Amino acid sequence: LDRTMYHLEWSPDGKKILFGSKDFDLLVVEVADKKTVKIEGRRFLDNDEFVWEVSDYAWSADSRWIAYSLPGENRNNTIWLYDTQKNEKIQLTDEFYENMNPRWDAAGGYLYFLSYRNFQITMDMFEDNHIVGHPVQVMAVSLRAGEKPIYAKNHARIGKDQETSQEGEKKAEPAEGERYRIDMDGIQKRIFALAVPAGNYFHLLA
Repeated sequence: LDRTMYHLEWSPDGKKILFGSKDFDLLVVEVADKKTVKIEGRRFLDNDEFVWEVSDYAWSADSRWIAYSLPGENRNNTIWLYDTQKNEKIQLTDEFYENMNPRWDAAGGYLYFLSYRNFQITMDMFEDNHIVGHPVQVMAVSLRAGEKPIYAKNHARIGKDQETSQEGEKKAEPAEGERYRIDMDGIQKRIFALAVPAGNYFHLLA
C-alpha cells in the first residue's frame, strides 16, 4: 500500500490483520496469502484537522466478525458489523446518536458500545453556560434472537458464573457451534441500555 497504516489488530486465530489507512479506509489482510480486502472507505472527514484514520474496531472471539464505527455525513459515528466469511456488512445503529467503541462479549452473546444519548442539561454557574455532564450510556446488543437481555426483570444474578430465572431454572448455555451465531434479522430491535449510570466513559473493554 502507498498510504500510512494505523492500528494493526490481529484476529484471535492469528490468520488475519485488521487496520485502517490514511485514506479513511478499513482493510483486512490474510496473513497466509497476503490477500487484502477493503471493508470500508469514507471521505466525509477529509478536511477535518482532528481526525486522520478509522481506528475504532474489534474482532469477535471466533475471528469471523468485525465490529467498527464510522463517521456519517452529520459527523456522528455509527456501528457496523462485517462478516469476513460472507463479505457482508450491516449497519447496526443510525446517525441520530454518536455511537462508538464496539466491543464483543467473549462468551459470544452480546456486543457492547458507548452511545452519547443522555441529554440531562445542567447550568455551569462559573461559565454561565449549559453543559451535559454525563452524556455517555453503555449499550448492549443481544446477538442471538429469542434470548432475554442482560438485567431482564425476570432474571436475577446469583453468582459469578450462572444465572437463574425466578423459577430457579438454570440458564441454558448455547451449543458450541451456536456460541458466536449472530441473527441479523431484527437485530436493531435488540439494542438496549445497560443498568449502569450514564457518565463520561471512554475506551470500553468487555
